[in-house]
Amino acid sequence: MLNTVFLSLQDISFPLQVLQDHIKSDDATNATILSFAEYKIILGHTQDIENLIKQDYSIRGLTLRGSLCFLENRNDEALKFYSATVQQIKQKTRKRNVFLPSIHGFFYNLALLKNRAPENLNYLKKQLSLNPKKKITF
Repeated sequence: MLNTVFLSLQDISFPLQVLQDHIKSDDATNATILSFAEYKIILGHTQDIENLIKQDYSIRGLTLRGSLCFLENRNDEALKFYSATVQQIKQKTRKRNVFLPSIHGFFYNLALLKNRAPENLNYLKKQLSLNPKKKITF
């Protein structure tokens, strides 16, 4: 029996290098850069990612910066980025109760819990009670 693996986490060094080389070129789009940054953050390879996304103030950019700060144990900075993200989502969707989707929402909730300030714990309770009906993409 032939067992093949199309792409495992151990075998991603070449595609990752190709993507990284593309990002250094002039024709790299912001979406490509943010996707690369998100991928590296999720893998836990946070070195040099901040330089890629430090000038991005979009919803996705701020979310990634918050997650990066959280993973690097810079909780207060993470909360600032996450709060800015939530404000932008509220402005864009005109909704009062919003949440950050995927792993970033989980990191945001953990950052709120880690902070332990009463207002953050109350906000965390509110966040946990939200029942997301629609997926928000950014």
